[in-house]
Amino acid sequence: MPSLRLSILGAGNVAESYIRQIRRLREDGVNVELVAICGRRAEPAAQLAARFGIARHGTDFSALLASDDIDGVVILTPMQSHEEHVRLALQAGKHVLVEKTMAGTASEARALVNLAEDRHLCLTSAPFTVLSPVFRDAHRRISSGEIGTINSCRALYGWAGPDWAPWFHETDAGALRDLGVYGLTTLTGLLGPVRSVFALGQPPRQDGAAPVNLHVTLAFASGCIGVLTTGFGLQKYRTPGVEVYGSKGTLQFAGQDWDPQGLDVWTQDSGCWKSYETPFAWPWTDGVRAFCASILSEKQPEIHPSHASHVLEIIDQALASVRSRRMEDVQSSFIAPPIHAAADLSAQRTAHNPLILT
Repeated sequence: MPSLRLSILGAGNVAESYIRQIRRLREDGVNVELVAICGRRAEPAAQLAARFGIARHGTDFSALLASDDIDGVVILTPMQSHEEHVRLALQAGKHVLVEKTMAGTASEARALVNLAEDRHLCLTSAPFTVLSPVFRDAHRRISSGEIGTINSCRALYGWAGPDWAPWFHETDAGALRDLGVYGLTTLTGLLGPVRSVFALGQPPRQDGAAPVNLHVTLAFASGCIGVLTTGFGLQKYRTPGVEVYGSKGTLQFAGQDWDPQGLDVWTQDSGCWKSYETPFAWPWTDGVRAFCASILSEKQPEIHPSHASHVLEIIDQALASVRSRRMEDVQSSFIAPPIHAAADLSAQRTAHNPLILT
């Protein structure tokens, strides 16, 4: 069977992580190879090609798309160019994995999802938090009713913000698209679609910039109420990145959902906190594995692109709410991630301290 031939578009900060993940997959027996890397500037692409033995490099994206020996493209360019690059790649008949966010708006994302379906191509978008073993164990516990009926949730992700590229802070980027997208993907993956949002955002530091910090209230179709806090003005914190509150208990992610260390769970039955540690480091680039598996098996990807589109509509409406100071409706839904083999961290290393009572 011919190998799956991939190319990377974008030679910036995250490119090396994706290159290493593709190499790990190949070492693990996945029939995939990285044949080219294309960047906006020649030098970074050439350096990565030389360092990792990539046969071709350059700056001509059109020539890359015209190549018959490339089956799929991993798009790692600034998010403002994602819609154009994804659309061109799909029109050229290439499968596409794209970093977050898939497009600038939900309507653009829906058009890309339809284009991929019409062309019978795989399209998947970061973030890939729903693939982690910690997420899957959390999903299993919530679905089984371990912490009861879910009535509230919270997600938090922020830091001082990137200083290496100004585009992160522009209106069509910003902390909600760069950071908040993680918590939104995780919470909707666990609890289902959101139906309305109300958001407040601190004014931008300068004209043409996105709000610095945001608080977004989420009303889920299930009846659960949640809040997302995100921003480029949050220096440090020690609280969990994700918390889910049920009628019989509480579930917390240890660490951020994109780099989870395990779960902390409290239930009425136990009367204590139990910590379930993940036995290995999960790579946030794991979407490459799911992407390759979908193409090679000719099956639907584990992360359906409608999920990323729904999250983008939440973002669109949250930013609209910041401007209007009103609650805004979210119309879309999504195909939930299939949890084929839900992880059970209880069977791994378990740290249980029965003296920690509430």
